[in-house]
Amino acid sequence: RRVIGREVAERLREYLRSAVAEGGTGGEAQLVNYPVLGKTGTARRYQNGRYVENKYNSTFAAIFPADDPQLVVIVKIDSPKGSYYGGRTAAPVTRMMLQQSLASRRVAINRGRIAAPEVLVAPSPASPAGGNPVRKPVVVVGWPYRPSNAAPVPVPVPVPSVGGRSVREAALALHRRGFRMSLRGVGRVTRTVPAAGESARPGTSVMVWAE
Repeated sequence: RRVIGREVAERLREYLRSAVAEGGTGGEAQLVNYPVLGKTGTARRYQNGRYVENKYNSTFAAIFPADDPQLVVIVKIDSPKGSYYGGRTAAPVTRMMLQQSLASRRVAINRGRIAAPEVLVAPSPASPAGGNPVRKPVVVVGWPYRPSNAAPVPVPVPVPSVGGRSVREAALALHRRGFRMSLRGVGRVTRTVPAAGESARPGTSVMVWAE
């Protein structure tokens, strides 16, 4: 049952997307390859009819993936130590939960429906000061190919060392670097192609052998 209009829903999605984008309060929930919608929350704790000094509830709610949602994740941390802002406490936990969901075979995710990943591209002369890589969507090239401006080139990154790790640990490590994983065997990882330390572009499928 629709409770709000389509136009309002689309506008809310954009607000939630910007909250997780670079510079947003929930940026630490964003994944490398897949866009996430989310919202942070920070509130004083309420006990026995009054607000408690220096006690907070930190929360983060996420919708994944942003363009074709399949999961809703809500993380609530009671009285976090150190920073109490939802974007600093609950958002990173949400990111880890989504990474584990992608690595797990027991979570009901239709991977065929997941939107095309975003990639890191080399900074251009017009990039912000510091020359840090910027996040842009994958470029779709029509056929027949008619080149115009040069297409963005993903920045190669080193393949992490996952030898001796469990398959799940390897999947998490590879996903954090933006790689996909193809698995051969079960047990502990024995080798990968490309090998650990070799550079490959984000989105590359790394072949993992385990026994």
